[in-house]
Amino acid sequence: MKQYLPRIAVVAAALAAAAAVAAIALVRGPVAAFSVNGQEWSRGEVQRVVDSLVEAGQITAANGKVTGDDIAAVMSVLVQYSAGRQLLAERGVALPQDALATARQQYGAAFADPFVAGVFADMSVTGKVITSLPAPQDVKSIYEDSPALTGVLCAVDITLGTEDAARAVLNELDSGGDVLAIAREKSANTDFEATGGAIALSSDTPCAGLAWIKSKVSAPVLEQLIATGAGKRSSVVKDGAGWHVLVNRPWSEVSKAHAAVFSQGPGRSLAIGFTATADVTVASEYGTWDRASQTIK
Repeated sequence: MKQYLPRIAVVAAALAAAAAVAAIALVRGPVAAFSVNGQEWSRGEVQRVVDSLVEAGQITAANGKVTGDDIAAVMSVLVQYSAGRQLLAERGVALPQDALATARQQYGAAFADPFVAGVFADMSVTGKVITSLPAPQDVKSIYEDSPALTGVLCAVDITLGTEDAARAVLNELDSGGDVLAIAREKSANTDFEATGGAIALSSDTPCAGLAWIKSKVSAPVLEQLIATGAGKRSSVVKDGAGWHVLVNRPWSEVSKAHAAVFSQGPGRSLAIGFTATADVTVASEYGTWDRASQTIK
Protein backbone atom coordinates (compact mmCIF):
# COMPACT_ATOMS: atom_id res chain seq x y z
CA MET A 1 0.00 0.00 0.00
CA LYS A 2 1.46 3.36 -1.00
CA GLN A 3 1.69 6.01 1.66
CA TYR A 4 0.02 9.40 1.74
CA LEU A 5 2.65 11.66 3.25
CA PRO A 6 1.85 15.00 4.90
CA ARG A 7 3.97 17.89 3.73
CA ILE A 8 6.91 18.69 5.98
CA ALA A 9 8.96 21.85 6.27
CA VAL A 10 11.91 22.23 3.96
CA VAL A 11 15.16 21.53 5.78
CA ALA A 12 17.46 24.48 6.53
CA ALA A 13 19.25 25.92 3.53
CA ALA A 14 22.65 25.51 5.12
CA LEU A 15 22.15 21.75 5.48
CA ALA A 16 20.74 21.55 1.98
CA ALA A 17 23.78 23.27 0.52
CA ALA A 18 26.08 20.91 2.35
CA ALA A 19 24.15 17.88 1.10
CA ALA A 20 23.74 19.04 -2.50
CA VAL A 21 27.10 17.71 -3.56
CA ALA A 22 26.06 14.25 -2.35
CA ALA A 23 22.72 14.19 -4.11
CA ILE A 24 23.55 10.88 -5.52
CA ALA A 25 24.18 8.92 -2.96
CA LEU A 26 26.35 7.58 -0.36
CA VAL A 27 24.85 4.94 1.89
CA ARG A 28 23.16 6.80 4.70
CA GLY A 29 21.65 4.23 7.03
CA PRO A 30 18.42 2.37 7.73
CA VAL A 31 15.93 5.09 6.77
CA ALA A 32 16.25 4.82 3.01
CA ALA A 33 13.25 5.48 0.79
CA PHE A 34 14.99 3.52 -1.95
CA SER A 35 18.41 2.32 -3.01
CA VAL A 36 20.06 1.59 -6.35
CA ASN A 37 22.89 -0.93 -6.18
CA GLY A 38 23.23 -0.14 -2.49
CA GLN A 39 23.33 3.64 -2.87
CA GLU A 40 20.51 5.16 -0.90
CA TRP A 41 18.15 8.11 -0.94
CA SER A 42 16.70 8.88 2.46
CA ARG A 43 13.03 9.52 3.11
CA GLY A 44 13.93 13.10 4.04
CA GLU A 45 15.66 13.73 0.72
CA VAL A 46 12.73 12.36 -1.26
CA GLN A 47 10.34 14.44 0.82
CA ARG A 48 12.33 17.59 0.10
CA VAL A 49 12.08 16.96 -3.62
CA VAL A 50 8.33 16.35 -3.32
CA ASP A 51 7.85 19.50 -1.20
CA SER A 52 9.72 21.61 -3.72
CA LEU A 53 7.64 20.26 -6.60
CA VAL A 54 4.50 21.14 -4.65
CA GLU A 55 5.78 24.66 -4.04
CA ALA A 56 6.59 24.98 -7.74
CA GLY A 57 3.05 23.93 -8.66
CA GLN A 58 4.16 20.75 -10.42
CA ILE A 59 2.43 18.46 -7.91
CA THR A 60 -0.89 19.11 -6.20
CA ALA A 61 -1.16 18.63 -2.44
CA ALA A 62 -4.80 18.22 -1.42
CA ASN A 63 -5.33 19.33 2.17
CA GLY A 64 -1.58 19.35 2.69
CA LYS A 65 -1.11 15.78 1.46
CA VAL A 66 0.51 14.39 -1.66
CA THR A 67 -0.85 11.15 -3.08
CA GLY A 68 1.17 7.97 -2.96
CA ASP A 69 0.97 7.77 -6.75
CA ASP A 70 2.63 11.17 -7.11
CA ILE A 71 5.35 10.24 -4.64
CA ALA A 72 5.95 6.97 -6.49
CA ALA A 73 6.22 8.87 -9.79
CA VAL A 74 8.82 11.24 -8.33
CA MET A 75 10.77 8.36 -6.82
CA SER A 76 10.70 6.47 -10.14
CA VAL A 77 12.42 9.41 -11.82
CA LEU A 78 14.97 9.58 -9.00
CA VAL A 79 15.71 5.86 -9.35
CA GLN A 80 16.28 6.24 -13.09
CA TYR A 81 18.45 9.30 -12.51
CA SER A 82 20.52 7.52 -9.85
CA ALA A 83 21.04 4.56 -12.17
CA GLY A 84 22.07 6.88 -15.00
CA ARG A 85 24.55 8.67 -12.75
CA GLN A 86 26.05 5.35 -11.69
CA LEU A 87 26.34 4.32 -15.33
CA LEU A 88 28.37 7.43 -16.11
CA ALA A 89 30.60 6.88 -13.09
CA GLU A 90 31.15 3.25 -14.08
CA ARG A 91 32.19 4.33 -17.55
CA GLY A 92 34.42 7.10 -16.23
CA VAL A 93 32.37 9.94 -17.72
CA ALA A 94 32.33 13.22 -15.77
CA LEU A 95 29.65 15.89 -16.06
CA PRO A 96 30.89 19.11 -17.71
CA GLN A 97 31.30 21.77 -15.03
CA ASP A 98 30.21 24.67 -17.26
CA ALA A 99 26.94 22.92 -18.08
CA LEU A 100 26.41 22.14 -14.39
CA ALA A 101 26.99 25.76 -13.42
CA THR A 102 24.45 26.95 -15.97
CA ALA A 103 21.91 24.35 -14.89
CA ARG A 104 22.36 25.19 -11.20
CA GLN A 105 21.68 28.83 -11.93
CA GLN A 106 18.56 27.90 -13.90
CA TYR A 107 17.14 25.52 -11.29
CA GLY A 108 18.24 27.74 -8.43
CA ALA A 109 15.77 30.30 -9.73
CA ALA A 110 13.01 27.67 -9.83
CA PHE A 111 13.49 26.00 -6.44
CA ALA A 112 14.11 27.64 -3.07
CA ASP A 113 15.79 24.56 -1.62
CA PRO A 114 19.43 24.45 -2.86
CA PHE A 115 19.55 20.68 -2.42
CA VAL A 116 16.61 20.19 -4.77
CA ALA A 117 17.94 22.75 -7.25
CA GLY A 118 21.21 20.82 -7.27
CA VAL A 119 19.44 17.53 -7.84
CA PHE A 120 17.49 18.79 -10.84
CA ALA A 121 20.52 20.57 -12.28
CA ASP A 122 22.57 17.40 -12.01
CA MET A 123 19.69 15.35 -13.40
CA SER A 124 19.34 17.64 -16.42
CA VAL A 125 23.01 17.51 -17.31
CA THR A 126 23.18 13.76 -16.66
CA GLY A 127 20.39 13.18 -19.17
CA LYS A 128 22.13 15.25 -21.84
CA VAL A 129 25.46 13.51 -21.31
CA ILE A 130 23.85 10.06 -21.50
CA THR A 131 22.07 11.01 -24.73
CA SER A 132 25.38 12.06 -26.29
CA LEU A 133 27.35 8.97 -25.28
CA PRO A 134 28.98 7.22 -28.24
CA ALA A 135 28.85 3.46 -28.68
CA PRO A 136 31.48 1.95 -26.36
CA GLN A 137 34.31 -0.15 -27.73
CA ASP A 138 33.49 -2.95 -25.30
CA VAL A 139 29.86 -3.50 -26.30
CA LYS A 140 30.65 -7.11 -27.25
CA SER A 141 31.96 -7.89 -23.76
CA ILE A 142 29.00 -6.08 -22.17
CA TYR A 143 26.57 -8.18 -24.22
CA GLU A 144 28.39 -11.40 -23.44
CA ASP A 145 28.32 -10.52 -19.74
CA SER A 146 24.59 -9.74 -19.88
CA PRO A 147 22.66 -8.89 -23.06
CA ALA A 148 20.21 -6.76 -21.09
CA LEU A 149 23.04 -4.47 -19.95
CA THR A 150 23.30 -3.17 -23.51
CA GLY A 151 19.62 -2.24 -23.54
CA VAL A 152 19.20 -4.21 -26.78
CA LEU A 153 18.16 -7.85 -26.92
CA CYS A 154 18.37 -10.32 -29.76
CA ALA A 155 15.92 -12.81 -28.37
CA VAL A 156 13.65 -15.58 -29.57
CA ASP A 157 10.33 -16.48 -27.97
CA ILE A 158 8.90 -19.97 -28.34
CA THR A 159 5.36 -20.04 -26.96
CA LEU A 160 3.73 -23.39 -26.29
CA GLY A 161 0.23 -24.44 -25.30
CA THR A 162 1.24 -26.71 -22.42
CA GLU A 163 4.01 -26.91 -19.86
CA ASP A 164 4.95 -30.39 -21.07
CA ALA A 165 5.43 -29.08 -24.60
CA ALA A 166 7.61 -26.26 -23.27
CA ARG A 167 9.77 -28.69 -21.32
CA ALA A 168 10.15 -30.82 -24.42
CA VAL A 169 11.47 -27.74 -26.22
CA LEU A 170 13.96 -27.16 -23.38
CA ASN A 171 15.25 -30.69 -23.88
CA GLU A 172 15.45 -30.15 -27.63
CA LEU A 173 17.47 -26.96 -27.19
CA ASP A 174 19.74 -28.57 -24.65
CA SER A 175 20.40 -31.33 -27.18
CA GLY A 176 21.61 -28.78 -29.73
CA GLY A 177 18.38 -27.99 -31.55
CA ASP A 178 18.28 -24.88 -33.73
CA VAL A 179 16.26 -22.24 -31.86
CA LEU A 180 15.01 -20.49 -35.00
CA ALA A 181 13.89 -23.74 -36.62
CA ILE A 182 12.13 -24.80 -33.44
CA ALA A 183 10.42 -21.39 -33.12
CA ARG A 184 9.20 -21.47 -36.72
CA GLU A 185 7.87 -24.99 -36.31
CA LYS A 186 6.36 -24.93 -32.84
CA SER A 187 5.77 -21.43 -31.49
CA ALA A 188 2.14 -20.39 -31.12
CA ASN A 189 2.99 -16.70 -30.68
CA THR A 190 1.54 -14.98 -33.75
CA ASP A 191 2.95 -11.60 -32.65
CA PHE A 192 6.40 -12.74 -33.76
CA GLU A 193 5.40 -15.10 -36.54
CA ALA A 194 6.67 -12.77 -39.26
CA THR A 195 10.10 -12.61 -37.62
CA GLY A 196 10.42 -16.35 -37.12
CA GLY A 197 10.04 -16.04 -33.37
CA ALA A 198 12.52 -13.20 -32.96
CA ILE A 199 11.29 -10.47 -30.60
CA ALA A 200 12.00 -7.80 -33.16
CA LEU A 201 10.48 -5.48 -35.74
CA SER A 202 11.77 -7.50 -38.69
CA SER A 203 13.51 -10.75 -39.55
CA ASP A 204 16.27 -8.75 -41.24
CA THR A 205 17.19 -7.13 -37.92
CA PRO A 206 16.34 -9.73 -35.25
CA CYS A 207 17.09 -7.43 -32.31
CA ALA A 208 15.16 -4.70 -30.51
CA GLY A 209 15.59 -2.21 -27.71
CA LEU A 210 14.29 -3.01 -24.24
CA ALA A 211 12.05 0.06 -24.39
CA TRP A 212 10.23 -1.47 -27.37
CA ILE A 213 10.33 -5.05 -26.10
CA LYS A 214 8.66 -4.19 -22.80
CA SER A 215 5.61 -2.96 -24.73
CA LYS A 216 5.34 -6.27 -26.58
CA VAL A 217 5.82 -8.93 -23.92
CA SER A 218 4.45 -9.64 -20.46
CA ALA A 219 6.30 -8.69 -17.29
CA PRO A 220 7.23 -12.34 -16.48
CA VAL A 221 8.67 -12.80 -19.97
CA LEU A 222 10.64 -9.55 -19.73
CA GLU A 223 12.01 -10.52 -16.32
CA GLN A 224 13.32 -13.77 -17.77
CA LEU A 225 14.77 -12.07 -20.83
CA ILE A 226 16.68 -9.68 -18.58
CA ALA A 227 17.98 -12.55 -16.44
CA THR A 228 19.02 -14.82 -19.33
CA GLY A 229 22.61 -14.78 -20.51
CA ALA A 230 23.99 -14.56 -24.04
CA GLY A 231 23.55 -17.80 -25.94
CA LYS A 232 21.43 -19.17 -23.11
CA ARG A 233 17.85 -20.29 -22.78
CA SER A 234 15.46 -19.44 -19.97
CA SER A 235 13.51 -21.80 -17.80
CA VAL A 236 9.82 -22.20 -18.64
CA VAL A 237 7.87 -18.96 -18.13
CA LYS A 238 4.09 -18.94 -17.82
CA ASP A 239 1.82 -16.00 -18.56
CA GLY A 240 -1.63 -15.45 -20.05
CA ALA A 241 -0.47 -16.43 -23.54
CA GLY A 242 0.95 -19.82 -22.57
CA TRP A 243 4.29 -21.33 -21.62
CA HIS A 244 7.37 -19.60 -23.00
CA VAL A 245 10.92 -20.70 -23.67
CA LEU A 246 13.19 -17.74 -24.34
CA VAL A 247 16.66 -17.57 -25.85
CA ASN A 248 19.08 -14.66 -26.02
CA ARG A 249 21.11 -15.43 -29.12
CA PRO A 250 24.92 -15.44 -28.95
CA TRP A 251 26.91 -12.39 -30.06
CA SER A 252 28.49 -14.29 -32.95
CA GLU A 253 25.07 -14.66 -34.58
CA VAL A 254 23.70 -11.16 -34.01
CA SER A 255 26.57 -8.68 -33.78
CA LYS A 256 25.62 -6.76 -36.93
CA ALA A 257 21.91 -6.71 -36.14
CA HIS A 258 22.63 -5.61 -32.58
CA ALA A 259 24.83 -2.78 -33.84
CA ALA A 260 22.09 -1.61 -36.20
CA VAL A 261 19.71 -1.11 -33.27
CA PHE A 262 22.23 -0.07 -30.62
CA SER A 263 23.79 2.63 -32.81
CA GLN A 264 20.47 4.52 -32.95
CA GLY A 265 21.00 5.69 -29.36
CA PRO A 266 23.80 3.91 -27.52
CA GLY A 267 23.72 6.12 -24.43
CA ARG A 268 19.99 5.78 -23.97
CA SER A 269 20.18 2.03 -24.55
CA LEU A 270 22.94 1.66 -21.96
CA ALA A 271 20.95 3.68 -19.42
CA ILE A 272 17.84 1.56 -19.94
CA GLY A 273 19.89 -1.61 -19.69
CA PHE A 274 21.72 -0.44 -16.57
CA THR A 275 18.44 0.44 -14.86
CA ALA A 276 16.81 -2.83 -15.94
CA THR A 277 19.60 -4.88 -14.38
CA ALA A 278 20.18 -2.70 -11.30
CA ASP A 279 19.47 -3.92 -7.79
CA VAL A 280 16.66 -1.55 -6.80
CA THR A 281 14.99 -1.74 -3.40
CA VAL A 282 12.09 0.44 -2.26
CA ALA A 283 10.72 0.92 1.25
CA SER A 284 7.45 -1.00 1.34
CA GLU A 285 5.26 1.98 2.24
CA TYR A 286 6.02 3.58 -1.13
CA GLY A 287 5.27 0.57 -3.31
CA THR A 288 7.45 -1.92 -5.18
CA TRP A 289 9.94 -1.55 -8.01
CA ASP A 290 8.62 -2.89 -11.31
CA ARG A 291 11.59 -3.82 -13.48
CA ALA A 292 9.50 -4.13 -16.62
CA SER A 293 8.19 -0.56 -16.58
CA GLN A 294 11.14 0.82 -14.57
CA THR A 295 8.70 2.51 -12.21
CA ILE A 296 7.51 2.17 -8.62
CA LYS A 297 3.98 0.80 -8.40
